[in-house]
Amino acid sequence: MGRSEYGNAKDVAKLIAEQHFMYVINGTGNATVKGDALCFKTGASMDGKTVVQPATDNLSAFAGIAMQVVADGAAVEVQTAGYNAVAKVLGHASLSAGDVLVPANAVDYLVYSKAADGLPAFAVMGIAYTVTSADAAKSVMLFCGMMNH
Repeated sequence: MGRSEYGNAKDVAKLIAEQHFMYVINGTGNATVKGDALCFKTGASMDGKTVVQPATDNLSAFAGIAMQVVADGAAVEVQTAGYNAVAKVLGHASLSAGDVLVPANAVDYLVYSKAADGLPAFAVMGIAYTVTSADAAKSVMLFCGMMNH
């Protein structure tokens, strides 16, 4: 391990939580909102750079969480990995730290996933909370592209 502006490289993780981001094109048909869950466009029009609202045909193509408000057709910064405090989450019951979250059909938030649903884990709850009827920004850990499926 070498040295960095933070001292010994091995100590960096103690100071800075690792996060990964990318820029993609908002193809949702609407403005994105900070905290929206976004998936890559799939099918014949898939291009690897356009994100859309989660749908049944793209739930396993989760891109990450929108980090800014942008118009349809504009570039949007998406967080793909690491700690995120703005992800919109809605579950089916009280959630516990470590519960698996996945995108859901036709909505812009993450939901609790039962192991039996067959979807890969893209995020886990960072804290416990009682679910309300509205989606809300919650602390999660993102793993897009970092896990073996």
